[in-house]
Amino acid sequence: MKHRSILSILSIFVLIFSLSTGHVKGQLFNVGDKDLNFTVGYGTYEVLKNGYRTMLPPIAVSFDLGFRDDLGPGVLSIGGLVGATTYKDELSFYGWIYDYGWKSTTLIGALRGTYHYQLINALDTYGGVHIGVLYESWREYGTAPSYDTRDATLRPVFNLFAGAKFHFSDNLFVLGELGLGVGIPFINIGLGLKM
Repeated sequence: MKHRSILSILSIFVLIFSLSTGHVKGQLFNVGDKDLNFTVGYGTYEVLKNGYRTMLPPIAVSFDLGFRDDLGPGVLSIGGLVGATTYKDELSFYGWIYDYGWKSTTLIGALRGTYHYQLINALDTYGGVHIGVLYESWREYGTAPSYDTRDATLRPVFNLFAGAKFHFSDNLFVLGELGLGVGIPFINIGLGLKM
């Protein structure tokens, strides 16, 4: 159900802006282009079995700088990504909800390499990799005794992704990315600015 509402909102947003502005020429990503991306993520790799989770959706800011165009028909960009999310788990047992659980904060920082190649007219399509680190901290709350002790962790991040950007003006665009890996959501949607 949530997948449908996110896709519906994104579809309506793209439709409104594509109808309200003329076609923008020169939408391809080129050497020297600088894109600043703001995204909200959906989908995590953790499942809570005995309770429920309230979560701040993962938010991220990433940057792409067109770097080289002599490696084939597309453009290689380099950049970075920073992001954060937080959640609160509340435990339940046979329908009873306890005032006990964990609160977690996750921060991510990664280098970003992207290869832009136009597969569809009017879209900047691309694929790439994130390599970086993920910091995660936990804190227990509530009245129940401690069942799980967790220390803050720092671990490597490796993520493959593919995405597309649709420009509705010379310097504004919407984007969507699908990711596969650790630390970054499956689906990211957002807005961007060509600087």
